[in-house]
Amino acid sequence: MIKVVIFDFDDTLYSGMDKRPWTNYCKKAIKALLCSYVNEAYIQTFIEQADFSDKNMIGLLRKFGKTEQDWFEYKKTHKVVGDAYKNCKVVSNEVLKDFAKHFKLYIVSNSTKEAVLKNCEKLNINISLFTDVLTNAYQDNQCTKAHIYEQIIKKENILPEALFVIGNSFHSDVQPALQLGAKGQVVTEADFVFSDFLFES
Repeated sequence: MIKVVIFDFDDTLYSGMDKRPWTNYCKKAIKALLCSYVNEAYIQTFIEQADFSDKNMIGLLRKFGKTEQDWFEYKKTHKVVGDAYKNCKVVSNEVLKDFAKHFKLYIVSNSTKEAVLKNCEKLNINISLFTDVLTNAYQDNQCTKAHIYEQIIKKENILPEALFVIGNSFHSDVQPALQLGAKGQVVTEADFVFSDFLFES
């Protein structure tokens, strides 16, 4: 029987965000924080290949002796320009309440906890429906989503098969759960409802 449901955050609890303002923000941050450490060609190569998550940005900074604190300070003093959330689809709080009636809910994300909480506020997602928000953005590569899933299994004192993960990526969200013996389902847009999932009773 499923007892705990974990949601990925970005592109799962909401989708359709205009990512251009965030992408431009990260490009400027890389140039501002690393221009004296690496050449322009390297920066441009990274920018062309990058997936601009907090975790990836912090990983890049660490390669050149910077820290997550440098990234955090930059984010405190520089704002993202542009409303990226205007046309987003968002899972409604009524749908999340349906889940919360049956299960304990968690959010597990590669973004920072601060970013998740801020975005929940912008998107009007009721964070009180969730037991906790756990992230690995400030951790090294050893702290994967699988490790966080294991922590939740231990904390809740449940068997792996009592855990169910919902995310937009099979590789990064659902596969780590399946490898632990948990269950999961991929969603492509944030327009799902409780009845879209076959939870064993």
